[in-house]
Amino acid sequence: MQRYYASNYLNVYDSHRKTSILFNGFTGAIDEVTQDLGKVLHKAARSREPLSTAEVSAITKPAIEFLKRRGHVTTIGPEKEIELFVNYTKKLHQHITGAFEKEGSLMIVPSYNCNLACSYCYQSMLRNGARKKAKIMTPEQVDFIFTRLIEQVFPNVSDKARISIMLYGGEPFMLLHRPVLRRIIKYTKKYQMRVSAITNTTQVHNMMELFGNEIGLVNSVQSSFDGSKENHDKSRVNVRKAPTFERIIENIHKLLDKRVRVGIRINVDKNSILTLPRLVERLKKEDILEHPLVHVYAWMIHSHYGQIESDSLVLPLELTEYIEANHIPIETPVGRCERRLKAVFDATEGNPLRRTAFCMKHLPNSFVFDADGNLYDCYEEAGHPEKRVGYVNQSGRVVLESPQREMDIERHVAAIEECRSCSLALTCGGGCSFSAKARTGTIYAADCNYHKECVEKAVGNLFRKKVESMENHLGIEKSEDLYPYA
Repeated sequence: MQRYYASNYLNVYDSHRKTSILFNGFTGAIDEVTQDLGKVLHKAARSREPLSTAEVSAITKPAIEFLKRRGHVTTIGPEKEIELFVNYTKKLHQHITGAFEKEGSLMIVPSYNCNLACSYCYQSMLRNGARKKAKIMTPEQVDFIFTRLIEQVFPNVSDKARISIMLYGGEPFMLLHRPVLRRIIKYTKKYQMRVSAITNTTQVHNMMELFGNEIGLVNSVQSSFDGSKENHDKSRVNVRKAPTFERIIENIHKLLDKRVRVGIRINVDKNSILTLPRLVERLKKEDILEHPLVHVYAWMIHSHYGQIESDSLVLPLELTEYIEANHIPIETPVGRCERRLKAVFDATEGNPLRRTAFCMKHLPNSFVFDADGNLYDCYEEAGHPEKRVGYVNQSGRVVLESPQREMDIERHVAAIEECRSCSLALTCGGGCSFSAKARTGTIYAADCNYHKECVEKAVGNLFRKKVESMENHLGIEKSEDLYPYA
């Protein structure tokens, strides 16, 4: 008799309709079945044992064929399925990295200087002691970037317009950076390169000529708040301890007037989480919250360098639950997960699960370049020379320190032992290697960081929305006939 196994990559979640949602992390298939069948498949997936004769007999032949076709049930056993997953993922990663080699992303750090003194900043140690006055990039270095460095680090990119530039710091828009920024924008306009920036938004009013929705100007920025005005002005102060909240509000308006897209990140810890309702109410009053060029989201402060106490941190689900319970209309950590998984629910063909690696660090043609002439592949490691992946030598040649860079590029889900058999590996890419190494001593370890819990909640939310949209579209009270195996 044919043996049937529940897929090693099968996730079984409860739905709002008292049924089970099947989400296959290998094939990307999403389906609905009865709770009884869901329990049987969940148990089999966890045990990796074949379904019993009685369990198979209880499932109709059309249902078995449907489950096989969708990848929820297999006849090959877990070891063979994992082998297939690893081979598939390796080829997928090669395909993705090959596509990335035809374009580039360069973060430019004019200096690590900043006008703020945020307690949780992971760059604070770069502005203390001997490095208090960080080196400032020169206009000549900018010329080097656009005439020599780009050609060396992006050899397969024939058109500079396919290279995106991001301004980063420190704070990139400090007045002392103005000559350098003007020089950068001169080149990006010439080569029609897209430009974005990460900024505390306290200084941008001094150089609004650099912003606009024209290609070559800075047309997208990430700004941030630390909760309500009262909390923000205690936490996010300048070096003279002066408040910054109102200045940021004013500058966001200036950016929107120039048709610049603004992402507003709300940095959340145990203190600021309680002030979210007041901040969002203020953003709404300012006509910022629902502005078509604005995206507001809340994210957890983290402590990669141990710069803050861990007992002040909040968890992704804790933050999500607080926002939902208080009906705060901003994106949550689970909402961000929903946005990424929406393609799974919208797909009509092919496999939408393609996240073989976590971030820029593990993809080619993504670098950070600073005033010290060093190259990094992670913005949180920038400024720490021992973590660089390359540098510019005295003759102006870029030297990529191959062993470290190759290790970073080769970190993908098929190279991480825990991820090879993980049912959600292709939804997270293995997690942050910085955190993984801090915890385990190697980048070839997974960093799940409550991802599985977020995915379960996100899939449930997306499923409910999908069913509701079908019911509304078809004008029926229930969409049970759309799920024949429920």
